Amino acid sequence: MTVKQLASLYGISSAAAWAKLGLTPIAGKNDDNENFTQANAKTLEKFAADNGVQELAFWEVDGYDKKVKYAYSKIFNQITG
Repeated sequence: MTVKQLASLYGISSAAAWAKLGLTPIAGKNDDNENFTQANAKTLEKFAADNGVQELAFWEVDGYDKKVKYAYSKIFNQITG
């Protein structure tokens, strides 16, 4: 839905719209008690790479990623690094 909206708004292709999209989950335990795991991060990174998403980020590096030795950053750096 978002890609269609971006493509329509900017008059661009779907591929160009994906390239304007960024994804920002919360790494680890979320506010709703869901857990965004490193396996989830790998799946999201593959999805982003397959669709041409140009930005992956997540909330609170010190709060979530530092205690797992920056594992989420290492996963997301595959696309953003």
